[in-house]
Amino acid sequence: MADLNGTEPMLIDALGTLCPEPIIRIAKAIRPLAPGAHVRLLADDPGAERDLLDWSRATRHSIVSLEHGPGARIDALVCRRTDV
Repeated sequence: MADLNGTEPMLIDALGTLCPEPIIRIAKAIRPLAPGAHVRLLADDPGAERDLLDWSRATRHSIVSLEHGPGARIDALVCRRTDV
């Protein structure tokens, strides 16, 4: 899925990292992006899904899609909040 400006989402590959690294990486990556930009997170830490859900509620960034793969692997597309 492309951003509001038509670009592909930035990919954050956090596979093989443990909590809190996946959330640190996506938070750092999304901060400088324009409102409505998308970031794709790949993670396989068992707590990554719960952490991502909690982080998105706290920051008001939207989870556009969340797919599950083998084991605890997730592939999430997150949209930077547009009200900033």
